[in-house]
Amino acid sequence: MPISFNPVKILRPLDFFSSLINDIDKAKEEIIIYSPFVGGWEKEKTLYEQLKKAVKKALERGIKIKLVVDKKTLEEAKRALKEMDDLGIEIYARETHVKAVVIDEDKILYLGSLNPLSYWGKDDIMIRVEAGPGPIVKAQIKKALEIIEPPKDEERVKF
Repeated sequence: MPISFNPVKILRPLDFFSSLINDIDKAKEEIIIYSPFVGGWEKEKTLYEQLKKAVKKALERGIKIKLVVDKKTLEEAKRALKEMDDLGIEIYARETHVKAVVIDEDKILYLGSLNPLSYWGKDDIMIRVEAGPGPIVKAQIKKALEIIEPPKDEERVKF
């Protein structure tokens, strides 16, 4: 029986985090997280602890992790962002409302309404797109990245 490959998955919040942690564990080079807001984790503290553990392990493996937040979040979440900066996560700030995660440049893209590092509601979703063996999906992921733009050096923030 041939193995079928489904490049697109629609994920509810808990499924997103499970999938994201799995993908972080498999990342080979770089992870870029676009989360305009950071904090409000009280609702799912255990879940965010699992995510934090996966991120720490990725950093220990030498994976570069970048976080893009909205400029307003710099003051609102200063303590949490400093903790992330101390771990080795590069923090970038811009005016943004993009909620996405990019893994290994053009391999995996999560895009949707869920803030990856903040509070989320029951109706939030994330779409997971994996490039796979062919060039078509990879090209679409690259196109999405051109629109949401990778972090720029001048947006880098140190704490």
